[in-house]
Amino acid sequence: MLTAASKLRVVKLAIALEKDDTFYVAGTPHKAKEYVVKVKIGGISGAIAPIIGKNPLDAHVWMAEGAPPTMIRAESQFYVDGPLWRVELCGPTFR
Repeated sequence: MLTAASKLRVVKLAIALEKDDTFYVAGTPHKAKEYVVKVKIGGISGAIAPIIGKNPLDAHVWMAEGAPPTMIRAESQFYVDGPLWRVELCGPTFR
């Protein structure tokens, strides 16, 4: 992935299945999978980032099962040193 921080940088993303989850639309349950996305910064910057507190937070993405795959919810930072934001569709609910 190409990042647009103070200077352009190529980073790797490690995407792994975190857990299965359930969301509801009009009271009807549907299955979703939660994925965790970790940013892997290479080189010297990658070694220094955690020490100085500049390592990006892990992102979480919930995808509805089935075709087509649909993003239901995402929690991520949208800019460097930004807060963790949650973006989700307004119809589905999680319990």
